[in-house]
Amino acid sequence: NDDLHNVYREMLTGFYTVLKDADRYLRFVFITGVTKFSQLGIFSNLNQLIDISMAPDYATVCGMTKVEIERDFQPELAALAAMNKLTYEQTVNELTKRYDGYHFSEFRTEGIFNPFSVLNALLQKRFSSYWFATGTPTMLVDMLKKTDYDLRQLDGIEVP
Repeated sequence: NDDLHNVYREMLTGFYTVLKDADRYLRFVFITGVTKFSQLGIFSNLNQLIDISMAPDYATVCGMTKVEIERDFQPELAALAAMNKLTYEQTVNELTKRYDGYHFSEFRTEGIFNPFSVLNALLQKRFSSYWFATGTPTMLVDMLKKTDYDLRQLDGIEVP
């Protein structure tokens, strides 16, 4: 929908213009999204941005490492294990299988766990698809229905 896209573009342009105007007061601003800002065409006024998306120094900023989870959530891990009749090791392995796998660097950095899913699993004391359950990707689902794309072709693909 081109009209809606233009409305969103104008709204974001206004937001980023405010950031540009406040530049002297800002030291570090973290912006997250699913599209590279250089591809949006709304950043001509905000040209001082540095994309750290795949920088090794920031590879763990958007999640939790296995070391952090095991260090900081020992009681919660024990409770999750007990509730699911698993050993501590089996519990950590299940968390890893379900919620690990994000890598934000071209170098083979430590895997990052999805914090939303990990925290919900620890709170609810059960494993589930928490991230997916936050919203149905209706636009993507509708597009896939129109193209009849076989999602199984994506299995095992890694983005360089």
